[in-house]
Amino acid sequence: MSEVIWSPEEWARAEFGGCQLGDRRRVERAVKYAQQVAAQPNGSTPEQTESWSDCKAAYRLFDCPEVTFERLAEPHWKRTRASARGVVLLIDDTTETDYGRGSSVTGLGPTGNGGGYGYFLHSSLIVDSESERIIGLAGQEIFLQRPRKKGENTRQRTQRPRPQSEVWGRVIDQVGSPAEGVRYIHVCDRGADNLEVFCHLLQGGCGWVIRASHLTRRVRDVEGVSRSLNELCQRGTPLGQYQLSLRETATHPARIATLEVRVSRAWFPRPQHATPWLKQTGLGAIGMTILEVREVSAPAGVTPLRWVLCTDEQVATLADAQRVIHYYEQRWLIEEFHKALKTGCNC
Repeated sequence: MSEVIWSPEEWARAEFGGCQLGDRRRVERAVKYAQQVAAQPNGSTPEQTESWSDCKAAYRLFDCPEVTFERLAEPHWKRTRASARGVVLLIDDTTETDYGRGSSVTGLGPTGNGGGYGYFLHSSLIVDSESERIIGLAGQEIFLQRPRKKGENTRQRTQRPRPQSEVWGRVIDQVGSPAEGVRYIHVCDRGADNLEVFCHLLQGGCGWVIRASHLTRRVRDVEGVSRSLNELCQRGTPLGQYQLSLRETATHPARIATLEVRVSRAWFPRPQHATPWLKQTGLGAIGMTILEVREVSAPAGVTPLRWVLCTDEQVATLADAQRVIHYYEQRWLIEEFHKALKTGCNC
């Protein structure tokens, strides 16, 4: 596969030259500023710009109502999706930017457990499933978190907008369906374990590998018997074992973990307190494959590894399971992307 190394000037023109900002002069200013940012990504705006007049021009650009995050980024999203070939992984996740409670910046909202002040960014990163090469971003959304109301019950919570849980489906819809000859497999952590997310993926013709979060939820097995997801995993068909080398952490030394893999088939029914959108789909239940990856014979004092993965991939052998597990293991790439984004590539 050929690779191209662009100069900052070429990169800025390719990324921002096609933006629709209402005036060609704004586009040229965006291209120039992008070029300056690429040359010094970890600098502040005054440090990145070459002169005081350039700095003021950049601030004027940011202050223009026609210059939005979506209009600046959309050309890149479209080019990224158009360049996808074969099977690609779309690694989805959210990060937050906290300006602190003392910030004078307006238009922000609570972050973390409510003690911070900033915004959230949800991204979908496209990665080639074979080479693991990062192709680019397929879609993104900036959103604010709304604080929970005191005394809110389950029914009231499901009826009101929930930006942090609903953003998964919105960005999946923004990315859309794959082109002919391309397969999208969305890879998500436990935040995406929501029937609405699975429904958005089905409607878009996309595949998925999502780590389960609600292990006590009731599902139906192939015989129609209602069981908890935990119980279903315990009754799963063993496919075999494999070994995984684990790096040293702050709490555990490096070790070789022996992992056992089990596979099951389950139907996820629509919850009793479904949102209005989910009710409108007419969905009754979604069938999928469940993979449990559990560490056996873990050292004393060490919490054994355990992943429960939901996927629409067909899994009949240990090799099939390891392929799906490998897809999920690529999720760390978006963590690295978020780190680079927040540090100005100064990881």
